[in-house]
Amino acid sequence: MEKKESMASTDEIQPIEVTFPQFVDFLRSNLNDLDHSGGFGISPNFPEFDLMPQNYLAYANIALSDSSDANRINCISHLKRAVECEADTFFHVLQISRRMNFPQKLEALERLELMPSRSIVHLNRIRNKVEHEYSVPEIDDLSVYFDLVAGFIAAIEGAIYMLISIGGLMEWDAQEENSNLRFSIGLDISDSTQTSSITVCLYEGKACSPYKVSPDNWDAFLDTLRILFLLICGASVISKDYVISLLPATPAT
Repeated sequence: MEKKESMASTDEIQPIEVTFPQFVDFLRSNLNDLDHSGGFGISPNFPEFDLMPQNYLAYANIALSDSSDANRINCISHLKRAVECEADTFFHVLQISRRMNFPQKLEALERLELMPSRSIVHLNRIRNKVEHEYSVPEIDDLSVYFDLVAGFIAAIEGAIYMLISIGGLMEWDAQEENSNLRFSIGLDISDSTQTSSITVCLYEGKACSPYKVSPDNWDAFLDTLRILFLLICGASVISKDYVISLLPATPAT
C-alpha cells in the first residue's frame, strides 16, 4: 500500500490559526474518523539523585516489617520521600522549573488524572496527619499508605515511559485515503534552554499555524498535556469514544 503523504509536506497550503478550544472541538468531532499513524518519543533527562523513589519504597518496606514506634515513623518518612522524589522526577523530565510546593505538585498531577483523584487525596491526608499531629501511625494506616505510594510511583513512572515511547510526537490520519483530515500533537523539550512546550497542528485541507503552549501558561499547559496522555492511551489501551468522553467541557484559553 502506498504510504500516505507526510504531514510535513504542506508548505504550499496557507496556514490558519488554531486555539486550544478549537483543538478540543476538532477532537470531539473527528477523532473517531482518525487513526494513530506514527510518531516518536522524547529523550528524557532524568535527575541525578543519589536515591530514587524505588529506593525509598524499599526502605519503607523494611521498616514496615517491624512494628516499633521508631520504625513506623521511619516508614512514613521514607514513603513521604518516595512520593516527593517521584513527583520531582516527573517535573524534571518535563523540564518544568516552575516553583511549586508539594501540595501544588500533587494538585498538578491530580489535574493530569494520572491516577485516581481519591487516591491522591487520601495519600496526602495520611501524610498531613502524621506530619502535623505528631502521631505515630497505625500499622493498618501504614499498610494503606504503602500501597498508595507504590501505586503512585507506578502510575507516574508509567506516564514518564509513555512520553518516552511516543509522547514526542503523535500523528493521526483519516481512515479514508482521500481525506486531508489529520493532526499532530507532541511534547518538545529543549536541551539548550531546558524548557518544554506542547505543539498541536490541525489539518483539514489546510495547514494550521500551530497552537503551542508552555508551562508559562500553566493551566493551558496542564490541560493540553492531559489530552496528550489521553491520546497516547487512545492509540493503544482505551477506545476513542472514551477519550472523547474525557475531553474538557470548558477548555482552557
